[in-house]
Amino acid sequence: MSLEERAGGLRRAIAIDFDGCLCTDAFPAIGEPNWPIIRRAQAEQRAGSGLILWTCREGRPLLDAIAACEGWGLAFDAVNESLPDWIAAFGTRPRKAGASEYWDDRAVRMPAARWSGGGGGGMKIGSGCCGRKSGPCGAWR
Repeated sequence: MSLEERAGGLRRAIAIDFDGCLCTDAFPAIGEPNWPIIRRAQAEQRAGSGLILWTCREGRPLLDAIAACEGWGLAFDAVNESLPDWIAAFGTRPRKAGASEYWDDRAVRMPAARWSGGGGGGMKIGSGCCGRKSGPCGAWR
């Protein structure tokens, strides 16, 4: 069951990183727009998803990022926090924005864990999606 289903049919929430995802990483300046990501975000929003600008920027650099996104035709439903309807449904304001998906240039997709026996609860080496014996799984790229 998805998070949205458990929360009573909430709309899908997508948290999107700014530097390196929506634009090239030029912090504290504004990088060049990443049009494929911007167009995909716009399409997701038109389809009913809520968009969250999810960034470490604060103060003037954050305001500059929001203005850049507006100039690229991208408006967010929330900035660095969960969507208002998610906050209302869960009754919380956690430090980490709640979302169905996180779009981030530094994300590492983790394989579903297959836990080994014993009390340690460690993941078996080589049990992930690509069968690598060490390091993060990169097969999704």
